Amino acid sequence: MKNYILLLMVFFAFNTIFGQDRQSEIQKHEIGMAAGWSTGYGISYRYWPGKFGIQLTTTPYFEKEYSTASFGVTGLMSLSEIPWMRVYLYLGNHYMYYRQLDYYIWDNNGNLIELQNPNNSSYGRYIVGIGPGFEFLLGKKFGLNLMFGFRSDWSTYEYKISITGETGLYYRF
Repeated sequence: MKNYILLLMVFFAFNTIFGQDRQSEIQKHEIGMAAGWSTGYGISYRYWPGKFGIQLTTTPYFEKEYSTASFGVTGLMSLSEIPWMRVYLYLGNHYMYYRQLDYYIWDNNGNLIELQNPNNSSYGRYIVGIGPGFEFLLGKKFGLNLMFGFRSDWSTYEYKISITGETGLYYRF
């Protein structure tokens, strides 16, 4: 008897979470957190009015001696929707910026041992990625996004092509 009650509770919980009619509950705006090589990382906003959408992601971090920033702009195209999931394609564009000033290493007597980063270097990386994505509807207002595909990475020092993974958790309104 306990097993039947537990099974019914799991069924109703699953039906409550995943059983909404997505077509009547589609929201155009989403805000949340995202992380991905080709889409950017940090605070993210999505505007998805119909079949096509856009995702903006950023995390600026600036200090006197060290700075890093992530700026992502991603194009989205919906392929299919069912009540608890959306399948789409994405084209991610991500620019990462790094800057570090000189810093010195001193010995215990106050003598300069080493000067690190003598040129106050800064550099950037530009990453483009493409692939499929899946948005899983969690309740009426939350979406968990998983994306994967291929990325092309241009940096100051190298160029490479590899696989990528992206994720995001969004509040829809």
